[in-house]
Amino acid sequence: MEEGFTPENPNLRGQVEDNPDWLRPIFYLSRYLGENPAEYVAGVIGGEGRFFFPSPEDIRRNYNYNENQVLVEAIRKGYRGAFWDILRRLAEGEGAG
Repeated sequence: MEEGFTPENPNLRGQVEDNPDWLRPIFYLSRYLGENPAEYVAGVIGGEGRFFFPSPEDIRRNYNYNENQVLVEAIRKGYRGAFWDILRRLAEGEGAG
């Protein structure tokens, strides 16, 4: 099995092909995480509140700023502060104040 900065390395993800200077995004993810690393990590951390892990299926755990209706509504209701903290307070049932 090929290791290092080669297209044959199974641990490299991203722009592995046609990237001779390695200037386009490339990420190392161990092949032992499986075909869906995000699903694996989500299963390991479960619902543990200390982890800020996105869930494409759960709109309440959508941490994208772009068109995040949960965040927009919270700010409209008076929530202020860091994006992640607003979402945490909403999840824990805390008010805007």
